[in-house]
Amino acid sequence: FLPTAARTAEDAASISLFPAAANPYIALQAWRGDLGLDDGTPQSVYVLDTSDMTQVLDDDGKPFRIELQPGQTSTLPDGTTVEFTELRQFARFQISSSPLAGLPLGGVAVGLGGLILSLFIRPRRTWVRAVSDGSRTVVEAAALDRVPRDDLPDDLTSFIDRLRDELEPQEKKTS
Repeated sequence: FLPTAARTAEDAASISLFPAAANPYIALQAWRGDLGLDDGTPQSVYVLDTSDMTQVLDDDGKPFRIELQPGQTSTLPDGTTVEFTELRQFARFQISSSPLAGLPLGGVAVGLGGLILSLFIRPRRTWVRAVSDGSRTVVEAAALDRVPRDDLPDDLTSFIDRLRDELEPQEKKTS
C-alpha cells in the first residue's frame, strides 16, 4: 500500500512520496492454495506462508500483479474479481499514566545532591589512642588530610584542646 504513489520511471516500481493519502495505490500478487488456517496453528498476519501455495501467473508466465486505486476493480485469470472499494483513515492514540515516573528522577536528584555535598565535606581522618602508662594515661592524636590544605595543624590543635576540655572536669572529680 502506498498512500501517495508515484513512479520515477515507466518500468520502475512505484514509491510513496508522502504519508497522507493523496494518491492511494495498492499493489498485490495473487497466490492460490491452502493458507493453513484450518489446523489452528498460530501465524503472523504480516507474513504469508506460501509453502502450500502456488503463485498465480499471467499469460506471459510472470507473476500476476494487481494494481488498484480506490474504486477500481481487477479480474484474476480464474475470473475472480478484486475491488479496492474505499480507504478508511484511522489514527491510534495512546493515553497513559506513569505515577511512579518521578521516582527515578528523585533518586538521581538525591544522588546528585550527595555528590555536590561531598565537594564541601573535608575528607579528613583523625585518630585518638589512649594508652595506660603506669599511673597515667598517654593520649596520642593524629590526623590525615586527604586533600592538601594548610589548616590541618590548626584543626588538630583545636580538636586536642576540645578533647582536653572534656577530660579535665573528669580528672578534677577523680582527684
